Amino acid sequence: MSASLYPPSRPQSIGEVLDSSFRILRATLVKSLPYSILATLAGQLPNIQALARGRPLQQPDTADPGWWTAYAVGLLCTILLWSAMILRQRAMAEGAPVSAHAELAEALRRMPALVLLVVIAVVVVGLGLILFVLPGLYLGIALSLSWPALMLTRRGVVDALRYSLRLVRGNWWRVTAIYVTGTAVVLAIYGVALMLATFIAAFAGAEDVALVTALLAVAIVALGAVAWPFYSALILALFGELQVRREGIDLEQRIG
Repeated sequence: MSASLYPPSRPQSIGEVLDSSFRILRATLVKSLPYSILATLAGQLPNIQALARGRPLQQPDTADPGWWTAYAVGLLCTILLWSAMILRQRAMAEGAPVSAHAELAEALRRMPALVLLVVIAVVVVGLGLILFVLPGLYLGIALSLSWPALMLTRRGVVDALRYSLRLVRGNWWRVTAIYVTGTAVVLAIYGVALMLATFIAAFAGAEDVALVTALLAVAIVALGAVAWPFYSALILALFGELQVRREGIDLEQRIG
């Protein structure tokens, strides 16, 4: 594994960051699949709970404590698994050995801080959206790197939030463009795959709603298994690039 995948040796353009994310994805996808598949299934726990009770997926029973329990457990498992996955991708991109036990143990140890980080970020961004909209959009991007800051540099919650703000400061439009491009790629893949699954179901004469739903569910899990590592690789590439860029700016300021 080439150690040059992360962090980059110099500041990169938007295209180079996206290229780095795809290279990290190619190098780490196979060994990231266990985490991404489990994370995708964890995110579907409310739907699994609804199906088990014979309820339609389009109408979640938010008045049911069981639905909220499944949602909370799924969210916590997703946070845990995604955090372990970025640790694995970082290790592989650096050419270091990987260990599921060590990755999960570290992610589990950081879970209280991760949950607090998510709560603070959601509240801050939510208030910004409710009150003024634009500040909420700005903060949503500006705080998006607090998660890798907490996991990869072992910072505290407040320090991780501040570090994310510092990294994004002066680069907000670049970061937004990278996120928008990455999301567009994922949505395009999702759209094509879902259309293909629907076409196959129709071509096979699958008039059974349950069968069509099952095919779409399989497609969603398969796509999620790739989408999770891609977003993680994108954030990893972006985080490393901004660290290199910010450290260069800080060095120039110290010399000045």
